[in-house]
Amino acid sequence: MVLTFEGAGYTDNGDGTHTPDEAINAYGSVSAGIVTKAGFEADGTDRIMMEIVKPTGADWWGGVTLVNEFTGTDLIGDGTSPITLRLHASRDGNLNFELEDGDPNAGGQAFVVNKTVTAGWNNISIDVSGADASVNWHKFQVRPDADGQQAQASDATYYIDDVHFPNATIVLPPNDPTTTEFLGGGDAPTAAEADVVSLFSDTYAADVTNFNPRSQYSSGGENSQLTIDNNNEIQKYEAVDYIIMEADAFDASAASTLNFSVYKTGAEDILVKIYDLGADGAWQGVGAAGSDDTEGTFTVSTAVQDAWTEVSLDLTQFAGIGDLANASQVILDSVDGLQTLYVDDVYFAV
Repeated sequence: MVLTFEGAGYTDNGDGTHTPDEAINAYGSVSAGIVTKAGFEADGTDRIMMEIVKPTGADWWGGVTLVNEFTGTDLIGDGTSPITLRLHASRDGNLNFELEDGDPNAGGQAFVVNKTVTAGWNNISIDVSGADASVNWHKFQVRPDADGQQAQASDATYYIDDVHFPNATIVLPPNDPTTTEFLGGGDAPTAAEADVVSLFSDTYAADVTNFNPRSQYSSGGENSQLTIDNNNEIQKYEAVDYIIMEADAFDASAASTLNFSVYKTGAEDILVKIYDLGADGAWQGVGAAGSDDTEGTFTVSTAVQDAWTEVSLDLTQFAGIGDLANASQVILDSVDGLQTLYVDDVYFAV
């Protein structure tokens, strides 16, 4: 597999920038995009590359997900051939190149190689012979200036091109199910409208503003909206690592349960996280100095593969969460691997 950023895969905006067909997952105050740099080569020719910008003060772990393929994909094979790429640095620095088989914060594994670079062009060769070849490494992250795990000391811009995974085997996600059970959807919720704070549902009117079914900080494949039987609209999330559903702060303090319907294509459990912005209603990050943000997690192991499951979670199971007077996010994490999730009727209920 080779990533060149030339040709297909984006729309040329005509101003040196390009809109990719699939959203680029950058995080931790890092920004990333596909750009044309005029006269960038030594011979004066233009070059289309991925640009990664890490500003002063950015989180040390900030970076970009360069590859995130479906479970079963193997980016390194037997590990005998290195991953190679060309990289241009605005200054001397270093980068973590990380292989993952899932979210390391939810039980996934990671193999990390740090490489130092000098200002200008660098030919990078990443030795992956030390990675466990029995693992299906299907995700590849780039974290600039991560060595030492300190906040970014000064601005840095990196350009990446010609990324080679010589031993990669790509497994594509399955097509949408066509069974009567899938098309019929999950059981319609029965709670009274007045007892519900709804994020996404055909049964209830939306009770939140600026609902985003997939935040830019999510990790995984594309999100789309499907219409199944009875004109029921559901959310489809391909190759889910973790998805962040978010909205402006909303009051769910009277609720006792979080509810949703899910149809999953894999056997992996689903880690559910709720995020609350605290009394000030502003995102500061859990654990940051002066922050009153809180989050709580609970692992759902009862959702059935290739079937609709109605999930109702008692909020007391989410240890550490605040009063939810300024709730903001519901996060679904596919533990230990990628799978496609179909989600409907996401709401809090009294």
